[in-house]
Amino acid sequence: MNSLKLIAPVRSVFMMKQMLEAKVDEVHLGLKPLQLINLSFDSRHQFVNGTPTQVESLEELNEITAMGKENKVKVNFMANSKYVPESLKRDYLFHIKLAVEAGVNRITVSNFSTLNWISQADFNIPIDVGTFMAATNIGYYRYLESMGVQRVGIPQGMTLDEINDISSKTNLELIVTGNFGGGNVCGHCRLEECPTENEIGQGCRTGYKVTDSFSGVDLENGQVLDGATDCSLCSIPELIDAGVNYIKLIGREVPNPITTSKICQIYKTWITEVEKGRTSKQIYNDLDQEDLMWNMMWKPRFCEKKRCSYLNTPVTNSYV
Repeated sequence: MNSLKLIAPVRSVFMMKQMLEAKVDEVHLGLKPLQLINLSFDSRHQFVNGTPTQVESLEELNEITAMGKENKVKVNFMANSKYVPESLKRDYLFHIKLAVEAGVNRITVSNFSTLNWISQADFNIPIDVGTFMAATNIGYYRYLESMGVQRVGIPQGMTLDEINDISSKTNLELIVTGNFGGGNVCGHCRLEECPTENEIGQGCRTGYKVTDSFSGVDLENGQVLDGATDCSLCSIPELIDAGVNYIKLIGREVPNPITTSKICQIYKTWITEVEKGRTSKQIYNDLDQEDLMWNMMWKPRFCEKKRCSYLNTPVTNSYV
């Protein structure tokens, strides 16, 4: 059986401690840039709804990487902005240099310019490609191999059959996003740039106030754009069989890191039990009987609403 490892989000020393307790295999993080006010060199604003999304200082990054080394947990540095202008090339590479010197193990990028810059700078560190690159065909994967890329994030709209076909034709290791999916090229809709008083996060997941033009009645907090999938737990055996090597969870911007670590713990438990030969149905039933968060939050929000990433549901049938 192919081994499936778990990559978890981190933004602070406290969050790193939580993830170590959850026994994750790897963490991903960003570093607050010196040069920018609210944008960053990764795929998140520095704050989302008032919550920081990145490690706040170089000193804290050093502490996190030291904890990773001590516990044999790799640290993946997110430098995966969808676009970095040529005018910021020097600042971007300096940002990467700080992370490499702090001891990160890998770099993730999400556009060809930054991939070329890092390759030419010869940082001598493994490079991953994030889901924002939307690598959806074999020619794309072979080109990434030729560029020295080692791992690639599978776009969130790809089916199990498509993933299985890709894995049989590439030497790249494959990463899927396990929770809170958006679209096939998630992050490219530009909704995050909407001028609002406070950032709304992912525009497709945000609640909107909609006014009925005939009656004048306001419908509060309607999630009119939200058709995303959120959970891959029941499909973990199929993902392993399809050749997926890593499952990555997002959530650096989640206000309560303990909640995020609990999600990671559920995923890690599921993976471990599958590797012991147990079925998803058996693991599901165990959580039903034993886990409070599963029954109070996870099942009502995801299972009962059929927000399953790889199962045949009304959500996936209407997926855009």
